[in-house]
Amino acid sequence: MNSIVKWVGGKKQLLPELKENMPKKYNRYFEAFLGGGALLFALKPEIAYVNDLNSELINLYVRVKNSPKKLMTIVDDLALELIEDEDYYYYIRQLDRKVGLKNLTPTFRAARFLFLNKAGYNGLYRVNSSGHNNVPFAKKTELSFYTEENIESVSKYLKNKEIHFHNTDYKKFLAIPVAGDFVYLDPPYIPVSETASFTSYQKDGFSFQDQIELRDLCLELTERGVHLMLSNSDVPKVHELYSNECFNIKIVTARRSINSNGDGRGNVNEVLITNYDLEE
Repeated sequence: MNSIVKWVGGKKQLLPELKENMPKKYNRYFEAFLGGGALLFALKPEIAYVNDLNSELINLYVRVKNSPKKLMTIVDDLALELIEDEDYYYYIRQLDRKVGLKNLTPTFRAARFLFLNKAGYNGLYRVNSSGHNNVPFAKKTELSFYTEENIESVSKYLKNKEIHFHNTDYKKFLAIPVAGDFVYLDPPYIPVSETASFTSYQKDGFSFQDQIELRDLCLELTERGVHLMLSNSDVPKVHELYSNECFNIKIVTARRSINSNGDGRGNVNEVLITNYDLEE
């Protein structure tokens, strides 16, 4: 069972490190910035609370859970149209402008999201200041939108386990966990340079002030007895933010293949920040 979407900063390459640095014991699993959900699908917890501010992404997961066959049929239809005419990608992309997503059925919206995610340039999901997708067509000779086996596996998992989806601000979401629970945080990273921030997942972005507020919330979670692990860039600002003695910082190496800039691909250092001793 794997992620069903491409996602900038996806954690597939880091799964061994993430698993190795998990707490030995915890109660419920929480993920505040779900994205591609690589860790969720690798761990397959019995009880999980997962959140993302991207309503289209959460809608996709809900449709995979409830209507997988209908979803795949619609994606197949969109893919066939694309074979006939590459401009069909832009026709589907502009539906958020011309028609409005609220006027589309939830399953068609999910199919559209998956279609744009896989056919868009280099697996980016990016919106403009109006909240409209603005990723160009990938122009690949071959496109793979999904595998039926994976969609069915993810659907079965989401149906048979206690998985709670949330689509809200991470601060509201993180009011839920209590002592003994585990939270994984994979926020938009602090840029490694002034020009490295190339994508906005939501029209309001994620500023450095947001990073400060997230750090403050991590301190609050620690006081509440919640176990947490956070991923971010290996840059001085991150080390400064998490210099409190309650945090442990470990540098790990990840391979990045999804980036708008070729210089941003390849092996890069990241940090894993925890508020617990791994020996416990």
